Amino acid sequence: MNTASKRNVHALILCVYQNEGEMFLESICPDCAGGPCALKVDNTNVRLDLLAGDPALNASWLSRIQEADALILLVRFMDVTSIDKLNAIHRSIPDEGSPPLFVFLFREQDQAEFKRSCPTCGQKLWVRDMDVGREGRCPNCKASFALLSQEDLIKKEIVLPDSVPVIRIYQGDEGSVKSAFAWILPGVTSRLAEANPFDEETLKKSTIRVQIDDL
Repeated sequence: MNTASKRNVHALILCVYQNEGEMFLESICPDCAGGPCALKVDNTNVRLDLLAGDPALNASWLSRIQEADALILLVRFMDVTSIDKLNAIHRSIPDEGSPPLFVFLFREQDQAEFKRSCPTCGQKLWVRDMDVGREGRCPNCKASFALLSQEDLIKKEIVLPDSVPVIRIYQGDEGSVKSAFAWILPGVTSRLAEANPFDEETLKKSTIRVQIDDL
């Protein structure tokens, strides 16, 4: 775990496809070209790095996770293939000793629908937010099923505990991203403060007894 002070947080973006993660980072920092970037949220400096692909094919995957202060699972599409890959990423996170996990649902500006698969035949389908809570029918296999919200669907498909926040953000909307981080950062910084109660500057301001070396 990163031993940086509570005013500096290293957030690792976990995602299925490299281009999705780069799109997210570029929407926050247009000049970063999809690489690591920084975000200022209130009095906290957030360093954002990207980790994408198949955990089984990346030897440094676990160490990258353990070096972070927070993990952000970035979700764009929820078709069968994407869900399988998201589950592989979720399973790669150790149950104990890992940074706190958050889920960001990444959408385009003003997007009012999301992609998922038919639970019966796997056909890719677009679901409108306005239809959530109704019964839907797959045009391919004619099977009917309840239309869950994207937030409820990701919790169901990846079996996320209720303690994992699922937050919707929008491409190019820095305000939605900062709001998401402003909501999750207090818990992250509190956790860091508990793990590292004294940083170097705090120690210098404290008065402690001098050590005596025996001659």
